[in-house]
Amino acid sequence: MPSIIVDETEMDKEKTHRQVLLLMAIEFGLSFVGALLVVLLFREKPPKPPSFGAESVKIPFKKSLYVMMNNKSFLWLLLAFSVTNGVFNFFGSLLNLLLKPFNYTDVSSM
Repeated sequence: MPSIIVDETEMDKEKTHRQVLLLMAIEFGLSFVGALLVVLLFREKPPKPPSFGAESVKIPFKKSLYVMMNNKSFLWLLLAFSVTNGVFNFFGSLLNLLLKPFNYTDVSSM
């Protein structure tokens, strides 16, 4: 749509300025109409729950945290992810220092 409204070959700054303003006004109008339709037509809740999780009962955060910390499978998964992420971040932060003796810089990597 921008190429229809704004002429790329136009050299007059004033005309290009007006065309860009017109483009922005059209985009604002389309966005406003879309947002207005969402506000007016969307219901607060759908007639049926969209998923199984939407109809399940939510438990308080502190209680769920306690349940997770007593779940051995979750703790093993947490440990595996934490160690992997820690090693990756460790080497990522020290990479500049490790490559300095070889005169490898950010500029030479491109």
